[in-house]
Amino acid sequence: MKVFITHGASPLARALATQLLERNRLTDSGGRESAIDRILLLDSAPAEKSADKRIRNVSGRYDDPSLLGELIDADYCAIFDLTTVGAVAGATLDAIVLLMEIIRETGHRPKLVVGTTLALDEAALPVLRYTQMSAIDGRVLKLAETDGAAAVAALIDAHERTAESLGDARFF
Repeated sequence: MKVFITHGASPLARALATQLLERNRLTDSGGRESAIDRILLLDSAPAEKSADKRIRNVSGRYDDPSLLGELIDADYCAIFDLTTVGAVAGATLDAIVLLMEIIRETGHRPKLVVGTTLALDEAALPVLRYTQMSAIDGRVLKLAETDGAAAVAALIDAHERTAESLGDARFF
């Protein structure tokens, strides 16, 4: 399984990647548990190279459709979008919509967890729309803190919940 994390140079993304590698397994949208083969960390800021060969750092813009189109393929079963963590109210959600549109074009339906510090309704509307279109298995998590073990645990918990257990409550 491949995992894609945006805002990859942030402390939260690095801690999430570390915890995912220690855990080494995630459940896909079909309910199948798989080992993690690769984690791709995307950030506009350059990141230091990881000693773990399963981690790939890519420096680039989140809103670059060509870059996202090159990076995202049907092998990604887990996507953690952290681009709005620390964003100000009213921040554009165009990058999230672009990400979901590129995912939709792959014809694959991965689990997408959007971790945000924005108001839930602002981040949730596009995720709900793409979930209803069956393009993603989406959920939005309002983060009270942006680093630390509690935030990482909450992101992984949001990912591992099954669609059936979430029902329409995909936003928490």
